[in-house]
Amino acid sequence: MSGYKIMKPIVIISLILSLSVLGCEQETKLAVIGDTAPNFSLSDIDGNKVSLNDLLKGKEVILNFWASWCPECRKETTVLNEIAKKYKDKIDIVGINLKESKENVQSFVGSKGIGYKMLLDTKGKIARQYGVISLPVNVLINKEGLVKNLNIDIQQVESYLRTEPSL
Repeated sequence: MSGYKIMKPIVIISLILSLSVLGCEQETKLAVIGDTAPNFSLSDIDGNKVSLNDLLKGKEVILNFWASWCPECRKETTVLNEIAKKYKDKIDIVGINLKESKENVQSFVGSKGIGYKMLLDTKGKIARQYGVISLPVNVLINKEGLVKNLNIDIQQVESYLRTEPSL
């Protein structure tokens, strides 16, 4: 009889966890190469709401997932800033900061002179949608809103932009 008393709470907890996981999977669309990029809405560092659909205005988009504590991310911001200026008619670079305060991100952006749009993913939900498990990650989305690359190397970005005829 004591085995039944022990097993009953375990079975109930297992059922609750299973149902909650199934519910989460249905709510969140994950990014897949070749599929439409999952739309999202985040605040920028000025407090304005910005959606992916707002960003896709006849240009390709690179979503750069980053954090200021990440050494490689800090290096990439300089390169991405140069690319954003040089290819502004072809592509929009959008930084998505992962789980840092608005004030910290504003300070970093100001100190580095970053000119591209900066969004705040304070809970990491969008990073999870795009399969981000380490930083930095650069996601390439074409003009039609399709995911072309889920982790394009920063050194490949400028080469891609120079050779891509459809831009």
